[in-house]
Amino acid sequence: MDVLELVGRFGNHVDATSATVFIGAGLSLAAGYPAWTALVEPLRGELGIEPLHDLPQLAQYFADAAPGGRPQLDQKIRSILQAVGDPPPTATHRLLSELPVTEFWTTNYDALMERAMANVQVFVNDEQLAQTIEPERRKVYKMHGSLNPPGELVLTRDDYERYPWDRPRFWALLQAQFLTRSFLFLGFSFTDPNMEVVFRLVRLHASDVHREHFAVLKRPGATGNPTEDDRARRLFDLRVGDLDRVGVHVGVIDDHVEVEGLLRRLVARCRPSQAMVSGSAPGGAPRLGIGSGYPTAPLPDSLVEVAKAIGARLADTDVRVLAAGEAGAHVGYELVRQLLHRDLYQPGRFTLVRRVRDGPLDFPDLRLGEITFTGEDPNDIRSSALGQVRAVLVLAGGNGTQQEVDRAEAEGLGIVPVGCTGGTAEVVWHRLRIGLDTLLLGGRAVNPTDFELLMNPDINAAAAASVRLLSQALFLS
Repeated sequence: MDVLELVGRFGNHVDATSATVFIGAGLSLAAGYPAWTALVEPLRGELGIEPLHDLPQLAQYFADAAPGGRPQLDQKIRSILQAVGDPPPTATHRLLSELPVTEFWTTNYDALMERAMANVQVFVNDEQLAQTIEPERRKVYKMHGSLNPPGELVLTRDDYERYPWDRPRFWALLQAQFLTRSFLFLGFSFTDPNMEVVFRLVRLHASDVHREHFAVLKRPGATGNPTEDDRARRLFDLRVGDLDRVGVHVGVIDDHVEVEGLLRRLVARCRPSQAMVSGSAPGGAPRLGIGSGYPTAPLPDSLVEVAKAIGARLADTDVRVLAAGEAGAHVGYELVRQLLHRDLYQPGRFTLVRRVRDGPLDFPDLRLGEITFTGEDPNDIRSSALGQVRAVLVLAGGNGTQQEVDRAEAEGLGIVPVGCTGGTAEVVWHRLRIGLDTLLLGGRAVNPTDFELLMNPDINAAAAASVRLLSQALFLS
């Protein structure tokens, strides 16, 4: 599966509050924690044996042969992990914490995921699962134990094989969620022994799983041996096909660094299904906080006409609009005005964001839609607004609008520049047109005809194309 298709389809499950993320060791590498192979390699050296690819079996041999038995194995693994220190959560963990997902599973022993989130309840063993679960808190299920608090870790072959009997509550809950929720597996590879957890779930429920699940896996890299490389890639493709056959769709990446970009897109996809209108008079200042002494320029009549034409057409869609200035207000006011005339008025379809100010309002000041008073600093308002939307519609504008576009693109939001309005919108339109063949909105290629219509002087044609592309950017079409 193409990773952008994965973003869209898993995002649908996030919207339906039926999504769960399962985190493997690969997500902790950037924080300095070792991969599984590096973690248990010292055990092989102490045992004096040849390389062994079955890592849980290697841990089992050490537990059986070491003078201190199993406690010595646990202590050795803990000392290796504790030597990493106390690294902060990585960018990947922080992005995961921004997803509107309430439950996370992990086979990792570190505390990076729970430290990346606020108001979290962590479960490490079956006894904790028997305690009261607080519904308002997010959940992290550490199914193989944790560095803190101390306790036996899942490490050896016996641990894996006896898991359903030694940790029955964890195993029962994982199976129940696998049957009723859609999982996204991140940070695993086919050489990770914890991937066996996924395979076991698949094998147990291959005949009755009707939910789709997703995994992001790295394709084997080049080793310099063409024969080995061909065999590794062939085996990888067979395993991917086997997972896909039973409902685990795999997004294939070539490098682990791609995971951060994927998550950035997923976070943007999972924001509220709302579009921000960014714009002002062509070349003018951003319209954040009108009537508060903010530099402004009057909107030309042609820009107002385009804004109203777009707003009228949005009334035929499910798009919700957020704006912080006059250009966006014309879009939003016309949207809810059309709904009002049809007896379909929904105030939540348009939200106007204004600065906190002890004084009367000037335009936009109509008693339509909703209005939020927040902050005084334009950057704070801009950040707040962008954090509540999936896409940005650009109308004319100057430097402030360009700053909003730059921020939106950096956060992976879809951009729809109505170039015929001039200003920043026209500049952005020309820039995006250069790479139109690779431009994506809503995880799909952009229709070249619609993109060209954004520059059409016919207001109705430009407005109709704007609405079609904006719906696509919001994953609504």
